[in-house]
Amino acid sequence: MIINSGCQALSPEDEELVRWWRKKYSRQVRLWASLLVLPLLLLALFFIFFNQEEKLPAYIFMLSFMPFASFFVYKLVSVFGKMRQTRTVLRRGLKQVTTGTLLEMRADKHLLTYTVDNNTIKVVAPGPLEHVSDSLFLPRALIVLEWLPITVQHNILLGVQYKDVPGATSIAEPTSAAEKAPLMMRWNRRTIKILFFTFAGPWAICLMFSERAREPEIMFGMLLFFAAIVIFLAGFALIFNRRVQNAEQKIALTGVITEVFVSRYDNEGSGYTRVYWYRIGKQIVSGYLDDDRFLPGDKVCCIYLADKKGTQHGLFSMALL
Repeated sequence: MIINSGCQALSPEDEELVRWWRKKYSRQVRLWASLLVLPLLLLALFFIFFNQEEKLPAYIFMLSFMPFASFFVYKLVSVFGKMRQTRTVLRRGLKQVTTGTLLEMRADKHLLTYTVDNNTIKVVAPGPLEHVSDSLFLPRALIVLEWLPITVQHNILLGVQYKDVPGATSIAEPTSAAEKAPLMMRWNRRTIKILFFTFAGPWAICLMFSERAREPEIMFGMLLFFAAIVIFLAGFALIFNRRVQNAEQKIALTGVITEVFVSRYDNEGSGYTRVYWYRIGKQIVSGYLDDDRFLPGDKVCCIYLADKKGTQHGLFSMALL
């Protein structure tokens, strides 16, 4: 039996989170609109600058693009509807609050399903969680679930409070460049590994066993492609390193893990890499790769790098207490 279920006014923190979702939907609208418009512009250029005999590739491209265009239109309309609905519920200023016993929690990619007594509530995975393949929780715990109904199939999770679990405590301290250096070095090493295993290694093998790969025009094209990949990865590394440099505090968060989320990524046929996320109090903290030591109910202390808003940009340490 549901102990309590009703509406409450959005708090300032809730409104900030809803604005974050609205900005995310806005970015997705621009993305799907670009994917739809850019090929159409390319087609227009074909028809303008090429004669009738040379337009056959454009017709073939147009026919092959139609299924993708239909999908892009569907995604564009869907995300645009979510963005408008998010704006509407933000103006309304009300959230749904459900209190009861947590019987089950399931994760499926970007959706979380909470079974609270006899109610089943599906919500979008919050914040940094993506491609969630598995989850763990404290069974039969009394929880307060705060969520925002957007559409029938789409709800935003605002917060989860485990009533019988003591609240987490956090202490923020300034951090130094020396403490942040290992985080940047770790990302740079990962970038080099990606670069080697995805391109440099296979190309070196081709050069050893294929004479055609040594031809000047082939090597020139491959070098251009290699340079594009280097610039792309260097851009990601630069963005990450700049975020780390701009993060000026380290936060020591101490509390009980109430939920564990696992994202699994395929390593190109050589197994999987698992990324673990932990709900500690109101925070969701990223853990180590392929480290399943921590479970719901464990009391831990994790120290992570954060910016002024408290957003995590790297994990210094995590230990059981």
